Amino acid sequence: MEVLSISGVDELSEKLNSLSERFIVLFFHVEDSAECNLMNQVITELQNDDKNKNAAVIKINASKDVEICKKYKVTVIPTFVFINSKLLGSNVVDNLVGANGPLFSKQFEEQVGKLKELKDKLKKLIETAPIMLFMKGDRELPRCGFSKQVIALLDKHKISYETFDILGDFEVREGLKKYSNWPTYPQLYVKGELVGGLDILKDLEENGELEETLSLN
Repeated sequence: MEVLSISGVDELSEKLNSLSERFIVLFFHVEDSAECNLMNQVITELQNDDKNKNAAVIKINASKDVEICKKYKVTVIPTFVFINSKLLGSNVVDNLVGANGPLFSKQFEEQVGKLKELKDKLKKLIETAPIMLFMKGDRELPRCGFSKQVIALLDKHKISYETFDILGDFEVREGLKKYSNWPTYPQLYVKGELVGGLDILKDLEENGELEETLSLN
């Protein structure tokens, strides 16, 4: 888990963007505060636990960064604002006011657990078969023109593959786009790696590279 201090709205925006795949905690503190020092100890303990590697804590000095405090409606110190990973929507999901170590740890671990569950779920789905197609509908009944074209292309080249209907799972549909940094469907994966969508596959076919790219040898 990364713990860092920032100063100013611009630096906060930069860090939120660069750490967007992690669960983020904004820690509003002041210097020489017994309550804040206590929570620093709690955070240090969590930082040393490897299971929290998908999290980050951004420390904000409330006495200096008044603008950020106003943005997040912080009036009491310490205050903690919990922000989801972009895989789960990047929204503020909870907050905690005051130096309550056990409650902070409980809320922190719950959010880290949700992110790990989603990442594990996406990874497992991607690796369900050597060649996996995430699409709207399935191979028997594609539910969009792009998905239908990809199915036709793969079948034309006698490619063996499995499909997953993203319309049946909102969490996967939204999370996979951010997990792989690919905003549209269908998405084709080979041995756990993203190849791309319809346009990429068409280009590979046109260049005579499709079968080689999708080869499992």
